[in-house]
Amino acid sequence: MDDLDATQLLALVRDIHLPAAPPQPAVWPMLLAAIIILLALAAVFLSRYRKRDSWASQAKKELTLIEQSGHSQALEQTASLLKRIALTHDNRREVKHLSGKPWLNYLDLFFNTQYFTEGEGKLFGHALYQQNIRAPENIYRDLRKLIRRRDWQQ
Repeated sequence: MDDLDATQLLALVRDIHLPAAPPQPAVWPMLLAAIIILLALAAVFLSRYRKRDSWASQAKKELTLIEQSGHSQALEQTASLLKRIALTHDNRREVKHLSGKPWLNYLDLFFNTQYFTEGEGKLFGHALYQQNIRAPENIYRDLRKLIRRRDWQQ
């Protein structure tokens, strides 16, 4: 084979051809995946935008204003806020007229807790209407947590 020149070597491999190039991948699966991802991101951002203006965020803002006011009627305003939250989510007539122990039981059921019948939330029963009742310092923080948890459970 040493005495073969380049032209003879090329003639030997002339009938060997490169394989055909593979077909280009389809573009539509990539476009479909991109559209699905964009729609999912839009849904996530839309839900976060709606959550920002939800009843829970408005209630937490009002609760913060009540807490910061330091007003002597802050406890009554907080009780009124709890009643409005309950009435917004439950259209039964009896909710409007609940007070005392039944009201505390309803709040426990509504917020899925025992904070109102066994914890510091007892304050929103009959004791609320006694004079010189001061709210514990952590009651507003606890109520914000309950509101946030109720919002996430929906």
